Amino acid sequence: MEEHIKKALTYRAEEPDSISSMLDLHFIECDAERGEVTLSHLIHEREINIFGTLHGGIITWLMDSCMGIVSRAYTNYDTLVTMDIHVNFLKAVYAGENAVIKAKVTHAGKRIINTISELYVEDKLCATADAIFYNLN
Repeated sequence: MEEHIKKALTYRAEEPDSISSMLDLHFIECDAERGEVTLSHLIHEREINIFGTLHGGIITWLMDSCMGIVSRAYTNYDTLVTMDIHVNFLKAVYAGENAVIKAKVTHAGKRIINTISELYVEDKLCATADAIFYNLN
C-alpha cells in the first residue's frame, strides 16, 4: 500500500500543468491492514482567501485527495470518483502552517468505498470529512 501511495504522489508531482500538482502532498505513514494514510501539505500564500485563512475549497480538496488516494491504494481500484463528500470546518488554517491529513477507508465494496478524514495543524483538529467513492469499473 505504501508503494502505491508514494507512486500516486510522485505521479501527481510530475504533472506540472495539472491541477493535482498544485497540492504538494507528502507521505508520512500508512497502515495497509487498517486502510489508513497520513499525508502533509505546507499551506502556501496562494491558497489563502480574502480573510487571511486557508480557503475552504482547498481544505476540501486536500481531504478529498487524501481519501481518494487511500481508497485507490486500499482497494486497488484505478477508476474511483468522489460520489459524495461532507466537510466540517472547525478551526482556521493559515499560510506557512503544515497541515497533516489523515484518511481512512471505513468500508470497501465492489462499487462503493466509504472514507473519513481529519485535518490537523500542530495536533489541533481543524476539519473533518467523510466521503463516498464510486468504482467506475
